[in-house]
Formats: sequence, structure tokens, C-alpha cells
Amino acid sequence: MSFFGLDCVRTREREEERRLKANDRDYNLPFKYATNAIQTSKYNVLTFLPLNLFEQFQRIANAYFIFLLMLQVS
Repeated sequence: MSFFGLDCVRTREREEERRLKANDRDYNLPFKYATNAIQTSKYNVLTFLPLNLFEQFQRIANAYFIFLLMLQVS
């Protein structure tokens, strides 16, 4: 942690060198680098209903209307 901004005078740690070859999976596999896969979906088949209901009932108006529905049904 910095004390009066004096952390800029300490020596930097040397970073480990990384080597990789583009489009060579066999060479890069032993290094266990992170993948570049991108997930653009918010839900999957198992999580759609619970997460969607959770998000809907976070809004007070939706919770109010489900409360009214339960009163009408009972």
C-alpha cells in the first residue's frame, strides 16, 4: 500500500515470459492458457425460469401484482 505516494520508487517484479504459437493447439495446450470463448447468452435451458422470475419479482410492481393474484385465487 502506498504511503504518501512512495510506492513508485520500489523495484518492479519481473514478469514471467509467455510463449505461444498462433493456430498451434498442440504447442499451446500444455500451458493451460485461458480460452477466448465468448458467452453471449444470459440464460441456458435450466436457469431461464428461475433467473427470469427472480429478475421480474425484484421490481416492486411485479411483486405487488403477484400478491394480488394470490389473493384473488385463494
